[in-house]
Amino acid sequence: MKNKMDELLKNALAPMDVPDERLNHQVLGKIKEKEIMKKNKRIPAAAVIVTATLVFGPVTVFAAHHYLSPAEAATELEDDTLTKAFLSEEAVLVNEVQESGGYRVTLLGSVAGKNLSDCLAWDDAGLPKDDRLYTVVAIEHADGTPMPDISSADYGKESFYTSCYIRGVNPLEFSISHIGGGYSAFVKNGVEYRVMEMDNIEIFADRGVYVGVNSGNSYDGTAYVYDESTGSLSRNPEYQGVNALFQLPLDESRANPEAAARYLDDLAKAQNEPSQPIEMDEK
Repeated sequence: MKNKMDELLKNALAPMDVPDERLNHQVLGKIKEKEIMKKNKRIPAAAVIVTATLVFGPVTVFAAHHYLSPAEAATELEDDTLTKAFLSEEAVLVNEVQESGGYRVTLLGSVAGKNLSDCLAWDDAGLPKDDRLYTVVAIEHADGTPMPDISSADYGKESFYTSCYIRGVNPLEFSISHIGGGYSAFVKNGVEYRVMEMDNIEIFADRGVYVGVNSGNSYDGTAYVYDESTGSLSRNPEYQGVNALFQLPLDESRANPEAAARYLDDLAKAQNEPSQPIEMDEK
């Protein structure tokens, strides 16, 4: 009788709802990063262990790696303001992994907002671009061979193009190079980290935003498949190089359809403006 009563109590007290595994990773990641801030010291990269499971189309990848967190990546760039931004509640920690073309690519996290960096970009009118989105990815050889340091002569022999893309907008017309974006890179413990920055495209959160990393120095239309009827972007399974593609989990409450429409209109106008003629010295 006692055993039956114990079993009934156990079942009655068992939780009905189990938190999503991804939410668990995000909560644990934020707790870990807050502890780093409290201790006011950097944990060695090898001590930061991230475990992630990703199902992307037909590919399932399980990984446990020694990646820096987005906040630690910002610290490596000596950007204290961005470090604090990645430690805030506004940051999105992802830690999803894909392999292609002999490389392993990890989307570590993202944060968006105003004045989130010590080094703001400036527009053509001389005004600061203070409303930006920052996204961190890690790139490494799948076999564990260290990536070449940025000071090495071998750095850049294998090039990668990293960018965000908006669902429903042709990536040939919209990528990081079209919106005044760029990235900072460094290599730590054989892993290359890229901290991308661009205009704050959270206004498109209701549509969906992708993060892509492909081989080459620009968007490669053969690496992905863009469906004009649905606006979706997917990996080309026949592509031989790197063609990682992630969905950035933005908060849909940040979406602003009116501002998004104006943004695309302004972008189209800017792209259609005739370029200024280049003056040549007469000989």
